[in-house]
This record gives sequence, structure tokens and C-alpha cells, in this order.
Amino acid sequence: MVKRRIFLSVDVGGTKTLMMLNRERKILAKKLYKTGKTEFLKNLKKNIRQFLEANEMNEKKIYAAGFALPGPFIIKNKLISIKSPNIENYRVIHIESALKRIFRNLNILNDAVCGAISEHEVGALKNANNAIYVTWSTGIGGGLIMDGKVRFGKEGNCGHIGHTIISDKKRKCGCGLYGDMEAMSSGKSIEKMFDNKISAEKIFLKRSKGNKKAKKIIDTAVEYFSKGVFNGITLLDLEIICIGGSVFLKNEKVLLPKIIKFFKKHKNPQSDSIKIVKASLGEESSLFGAFYHTFKKNA
Repeated sequence: MVKRRIFLSVDVGGTKTLMMLNRERKILAKKLYKTGKTEFLKNLKKNIRQFLEANEMNEKKIYAAGFALPGPFIIKNKLISIKSPNIENYRVIHIESALKRIFRNLNILNDAVCGAISEHEVGALKNANNAIYVTWSTGIGGGLIMDGKVRFGKEGNCGHIGHTIISDKKRKCGCGLYGDMEAMSSGKSIEKMFDNKISAEKIFLKRSKGNKKAKKIIDTAVEYFSKGVFNGITLLDLEIICIGGSVFLKNEKVLLPKIIKFFKKHKNPQSDSIKIVKASLGEESSLFGAFYHTFKKNA
């Protein structure tokens, strides 16, 4: 009788954390948690323990665990640490050394790279050879496919488009840069531009009701987002852009036509035939990417 292995997949975002249990390819359970704003590691470990216990599991029963984590990554002594603007204010967190104490078989990837993996495996990028997956959420990240393969880079940050500088305006990102894509168009940036008093979701709602300030902020954000993605596809000669993340997926009808309009206005040989699609796995792209990568490594 073939032993059926248990896999744990975890996708950590700036606002929410998704978890999934699989017995081989069969999904056993999924659960959504809030990402802890303080004591990140303590809260993450507590949520994992609660998730496993709720499904009559423990760490020792997990054959392999895959984590999709927000970048940028830093590798020191062959171990991954994260330094994300949206996790504990850009403090270095030694995530791999902490998780290795819990899971004997551990795989860690950038969350947007995981998005690229899943969309390339079964989603909107399945037949793509040269493409980028961009997540537009609390922050902005990217994962790159070149010549039919998902790329990782020297520290796992390949395609991390959110920290490319696209403006000379003195708007500061949590990473310390001024005028990068995340500072100019992320969900967190949209909230800051609206005095940081309400969520990006509510700002989009205000826009739908005719609020002029909300409309101006969102129009500015999508202009900068489009500019950043345009630069990426021009530099890399890509054929398709796949966009995920909660900001985009919840507001696709508003944002997608504006992105397409930008590309029609600014044409060059690389952008002329570009396809722009939404992530077919929705807000679970990175979660499934963590699973597919871990499952394949343990085939």
C-alpha cells in the first residue's frame, strides 16, 4: 500500500495568511488568518499550530511544508531571512532558521514567485514561455517566467518588480526607497494618499460613489502601476502579464481597462502584442504555488 503523505502550504501576505493541508494532491483543509502586525513569528507559529490541531494533525505528521513569503529575501549562511516593508516595519526576520526547528522538510519561496509557479502550472500562464506574474495587494511583487521556466535569482527575488523606481516624487516606501512602484501604487500607498484613515477597499468604494479625491488617487496609482509593468515587459521582452493580488482582483473592472488603455497609448514593439490577464487562481495563486513547488521537489 502506497503511503499517502501530508503537505502543509502557507502563504503569508501583508494583511492575511492562507494555509492549506493536502494528502498528496487532495485538499484536506484551508483556512484564512490575519497576519500579525507585531510578534510576527510568534503569531505565525501559533496559527500553524491551531490549524494543524483543528485538523487532528501535528508538525511531526507533515511530510513537507511549503511557505510563500513576502520579499525581499536575504540569504546569509545559506538560510533565508525576510525583510518586508509590510511585515514588522522592514525588520529582518530569520524565518528559515525558526521554521527549520518545526519542519524537517521545508521549502521557502517568494510569494510572487509562488504565484508565477501556480499560474504557470495550471493557470493563466500555463502555455506561456516569457511572462510575469504581478501581485497588486498590500504591497507589490512579481515572479518571472523566462524561456518556459520560473526564475529565482541569486536570493529568490527574481521578478520583484515592486521595488523598481518609477517616479522622482518623494513618496517613501517601507523599504526605504523613494518613488518605487510599491510607494506609488500599492494598497498601502493608496491608503496613505487618503490620509491613512480608511482601507484601500473603502477608498475604491468611495470612488464608485463619485468621490473626487478617491478617483484621483486611484487613477494616479494605476498610472504608476502600468508604468512599472510596462518597463518590465519592455526590458524582458515578455508575451503576457498575469495580475493577481487583492487590490487588483477585487477591483478588476475598474483597473484592467485603465491598464489596457495605458498600453494602447504607449506602444513599442515589445508591448504591441502583449496580453494582460488576471490570475485564474485568484487570491490563492501563491498558496497553490507553494504547494506545487514543494510537491514537485518531493516527487
